[in-house]
Amino acid sequence: MNLIKDNDDIKRILFDFYGIESQEIRRTEEGLQNENYIIEASDGKKFVLKKRIKQIYDLKTPVDRERNIAEIVYQISKKLPFIIAPRVNTKGNWITRNEDGIFLLYKFCNGIHEEYEKPEIVGQVGEAISKFHNASKEYTDNCIIKEDRSFDTHIEMLKNNKAFYEKYLKSFIEEFEEMNQDNGNTTTIIHADLTPYNVIFLDRKLKGIIDFDNIRVSSREEEVIRFLTSISNRLELIAEFIRRYQRVSSDPLNLTESNIRYFVYKDLIEEIGIWYEKIATKSFTKDRSFYIENLANTIKRMNRVNRSIEKIETVVNQISIVEEERE
Repeated sequence: MNLIKDNDDIKRILFDFYGIESQEIRRTEEGLQNENYIIEASDGKKFVLKKRIKQIYDLKTPVDRERNIAEIVYQISKKLPFIIAPRVNTKGNWITRNEDGIFLLYKFCNGIHEEYEKPEIVGQVGEAISKFHNASKEYTDNCIIKEDRSFDTHIEMLKNNKAFYEKYLKSFIEEFEEMNQDNGNTTTIIHADLTPYNVIFLDRKLKGIIDFDNIRVSSREEEVIRFLTSISNRLELIAEFIRRYQRVSSDPLNLTESNIRYFVYKDLIEEIGIWYEKIATKSFTKDRSFYIENLANTIKRMNRVNRSIEKIETVVNQISIVEEERE
């Protein structure tokens, strides 16, 4: 983290809109969508100030979008304390604006990011996100982000580069476009970005889920299958996530073969689109090689997609057999 010795804009936002007199401001490594500042106030309290770099879903109404997300997350956090929600500013708003961007202030959640390598860690994530889905169902009508609007844009963009599309993606995307997701899915609000960087642990206990920038109305199955894709190299991790998720879920998961294949493909196409867009538009927050490497690695995963699907289906089938035997 870099110490910010002279940042009058940040200091002014903190004081004017939150009544916080900052003693020290440190900037963390820049993310793909945000700039984050760790704030230590003069009274010793710590906060995180987030500046939104880009609003993905609806560029015409970024302020309404950010305010809507913040309000929903705030309401859910009153039921689930591990949901890290923004603080209301002195004007009674969840977001703060100036000519430079949109800002949100959060309490600092002490802890570390754990890699998804142990069943107990993965199981805690499964249980926590299941509780989030349970609590968020009642807010689906209030959420203005009804779908991932960037997804169709990404497909159109990838198709426009005919040489790249023909060489790497044509058969994969054509196969996806012929698929249908299962209509038996339960609608809720999903986090859509459950990477290790967005979950905080302290002494191996889950303390917070952060960064709800990508939330949208979708299905539990999309969230779960997206997550399972990221850990599909380990059968015991898949099994523990599903077991802990279903233990507290208010609705049974609909992990059909068609759902698994549809959402695994969708996740890969979305990730390819994100990395490709960064390279094509030259909107770098990191070195260009970072995006090229991630694009190449995602295409490699795409070529191994059937192996990932088979592993997820194996665990789902094993769990189904066990449940039938219990009955």
